[in-house]
Amino acid sequence: MLYINNIATKLPSDATQIATVSILDIRYVINAAGKIEISIRTDSSIYEEFVRTSVKKQKTKIEVIDVMEIRPNDHFNISYTEDDQNIFEYWMLVNRTHSQIGISTTQEPTHCPVCQAKLLFDEDGLYCINSVCPAQIKMTIRKFLFFASNGQFIYSDFKIFDLMITQSLLTSPLDLFSMTAHDLFSVGCRFDFAEEMVNSIQSLVGNITISQYLKSLNVNISDFSVFNPMEPNRLVINDQLIDQSFQSISEFLDWWKFIITTPGQSPEPYMNETTFIAINNYLTYPENLRIVYELDSLGLFRYL
Repeated sequence: MLYINNIATKLPSDATQIATVSILDIRYVINAAGKIEISIRTDSSIYEEFVRTSVKKQKTKIEVIDVMEIRPNDHFNISYTEDDQNIFEYWMLVNRTHSQIGISTTQEPTHCPVCQAKLLFDEDGLYCINSVCPAQIKMTIRKFLFFASNGQFIYSDFKIFDLMITQSLLTSPLDLFSMTAHDLFSVGCRFDFAEEMVNSIQSLVGNITISQYLKSLNVNISDFSVFNPMEPNRLVINDQLIDQSFQSISEFLDWWKFIITTPGQSPEPYMNETTFIAINNYLTYPENLRIVYELDSLGLFRYL
């Protein structure tokens, strides 16, 4: 969601009114890609149905709100317009019943509302960069399994791992390698299939190249919030050059540190600038870097 603050909002002539709503709850939330958003819950079933219908259209949702601050029990008239790419919602304040403080749309949060990690400002908003944040761990595991296995694990497999995450059996990619068939059996997986999945995961040890691992990182490259294995990989890296140039993950990390500490150095030809920024943001968070080293200590990586 993108929030635009405009004290003197005027409705477009083609705007259609949706409903008059009362604000029940407002809070900062985090999506699966780590982006911080504002969640507003209302008392209007008409508006909630409009939101559900809008999601199916897969358009960017933009709210234009005529106050600098949104509070519980505020009443708004909501109207909308749309074009080929966007749905614009116009929130016009009707009345405010009391002075209870809500969320200021001019003072952004500094820490993740879920894991309390310090937030990172990117060009399209604020992001939590903790890959094992409870709000992101499903996406982290999904991307790791898909890219690290060259697509061997697919959507149907993800559902099993999602259940394990929900039951706190998986809290990090590291946990995959201590997972047992009994763990999978406990969330409803057939035992023969569970054994097969465990063996498949163990077969990754010693067979993941640095370029594969980099692709698997849960990093923000675009504002897509849903990982789809059928989408082209958005990280632009030179797989062959990276795998041939670095003889260990430590060598790659030394190169990364050199680039960020030496003015004027470019990440080319290993990767483009956008990809490097995304990977750099990931590696600057201590928990993410710890996971890299611990995966290396497991013997996960294959060096050419």
